[in-house]
Amino acid sequence: MKVICRQDELMRGVSIVERAVSTRDIRPALMGIQLEAVPGELRLAGCDLEMRIEYVIPAETSREGKALVEGRYFSAIARRLPDGMVELEEDAGLLHVRGGRADMSLHLIVGEEFPEPPAGDYLTRFTLDQELLKTMIKQTAFATADADELRVFMRGILFEAGDGHLHLVATDSSRLAVRRAAAADLPPLRALVPARVLQELARFLPFDGADALEIAVGSNQIAMQGGGAAFYSRLFEAAFPDYRMVLPKELPTKVVVDRKALEEAIDRVSLVVRKGPAVVDVALKGGVIQLLCHSKEVGRGFDELAARQEGPDIEISFQARLITEALKALDDHDEVSMAFTSETGPMVLSIPGKDDYLYLLMPVRG
Repeated sequence: MKVICRQDELMRGVSIVERAVSTRDIRPALMGIQLEAVPGELRLAGCDLEMRIEYVIPAETSREGKALVEGRYFSAIARRLPDGMVELEEDAGLLHVRGGRADMSLHLIVGEEFPEPPAGDYLTRFTLDQELLKTMIKQTAFATADADELRVFMRGILFEAGDGHLHLVATDSSRLAVRRAAAADLPPLRALVPARVLQELARFLPFDGADALEIAVGSNQIAMQGGGAAFYSRLFEAAFPDYRMVLPKELPTKVVVDRKALEEAIDRVSLVVRKGPAVVDVALKGGVIQLLCHSKEVGRGFDELAARQEGPDIEISFQARLITEALKALDDHDEVSMAFTSETGPMVLSIPGKDDYLYLLMPVRG
């Protein structure tokens, strides 16, 4: 293969596909980035068997072909090349990378086949605005569990479609995030997508050249394509519980408060907690939110904010981080609404005047 492309476009493509390059020394091919030169294009790909990412950039192709090189070295070189045009040439087991006066060469990974794109029986296909999908992922992914969680459904985000809407749903058992969007033409759908894949996708959205992302869902695969990028992943086979069963029907106490002020106040009072997760005591008293954290080792933190309150006063405690993560995910809104069932029941965080988002958080007891 032999192509010429722009350094900034090459760097952009490499920065995207390297997110799927394995960092574990399992198989050399999975630690590589595949380059494929075709007429007018250079196709880049990374795959760690859990996720595959492809990206296409414009190129002047004088010789078609493929090359597989170790991802971390190729990425480092691509980033450090001077601005301008870059020549990539595969010859005699080496990939030559030339830009400006720089002339680098990398040994090819040989003896192993790079994984092919999944064939997937994609039965459901739809499009979704890129900015909307980015927001939906941002407002739910933070509520998923860590990668070492044994209950698989907590490591995924549920795509659920029906009744003219698409829901993205995530939980780690202590909290539940649900984001809804109108999707009138979408057929019934229920698919559990690994949160990691969606977080990597959201990192780069929106892609240039397309307003919407094309999404195809099969029995065990999902493909998301747009603007020269393609993300592929297996679906989790675990069953996602009926999250509607835990949504409270009665919320007698409600307050509306400035989102940024609440986030900053919780961060501030949490500074006194050195060990373990910070727990913030929340007291609603006549239109004032009082926040209190304390620890034996450091001291005490207190703050209060004005709020618009409906219903009786209440005192309740939460992990501070689990509130602030939700508040950060709603950073495009000035105010949030917090509603409470009781001093031992969950809180529901939402956006005043809207019904497309809710975040349910269980309190800390004792």
